[in-house]
Amino acid sequence: MWIIPVACVILGLCLVTGHGAGMRRRAPWFLLLLLSSACLLQVAQSHAPGISAATVRVNLANAGGAVGYLVMTRCLSPLISDFAGTAVMAVVAVASLVAAIGLRAMADFFSALARWATMRSDAPPSRGAGESDDEYEQRQAAYVAALQAKEAAKEQARMEKERVKEEKLRAKAEKEAAKEAAKEAAKEAARAAREAAKAAREAERRQRRQRRSPRHATRSQSPRTRNPRRRTRARTSCRRSRC
Repeated sequence: MWIIPVACVILGLCLVTGHGAGMRRRAPWFLLLLLSSACLLQVAQSHAPGISAATVRVNLANAGGAVGYLVMTRCLSPLISDFAGTAVMAVVAVASLVAAIGLRAMADFFSALARWATMRSDAPPSRGAGESDDEYEQRQAAYVAALQAKEAAKEQARMEKERVKEEKLRAKAEKEAAKEAAKEAAKEAARAAREAAKAAREAERRQRRQRRSPRHATRSQSPRTRNPRRRTRARTSCRRSRC
């Protein structure tokens, strides 16, 4: 099964280049890419005589291996035909390739390719046969001016990029500060609510104590103080008995 050696080669290249840390995240996409490639090879075997002859030469029954045979020959081709199965596997292969490599890496690759092509086109002009010194100097001055304009444009683009980056960082810092301020305000509001509830409970307890205090004072009075009529009657009877 040829998928295993290819997977080992890809893993070795990633480890050599120092990109082994992200292999856990990208390994499923690489595996899906290999599986879809196996299915495409399997369906191409029956339509391309060169691939079928190569498989016979290396003593392989299926170009896509066991995966291509099971997925493509036994499953997709009988259900949705070879063309539909090829289209599905091609879409899966392209999507898994983009997900495995990453859009940023692909953009960096194409930008490096564009820079390389630009550098080749920015080669200094050579002096042609029969060209005068004034014409050659004019072409040379135009070449230098174009280089300077390009460098100025690059510097301006870099400064604009730095400005956008700083604005993003500033906006992020302001957002974090606003979030922290909102958290502190929420904490202060919750603390004030707790203090108000505590003060309300204390006031209610004081009111209850004040309501209960006259009753206790009434109960704590002596019988003479509580019944002044009996005391007056007792004095009157005492005076009559003396008289």
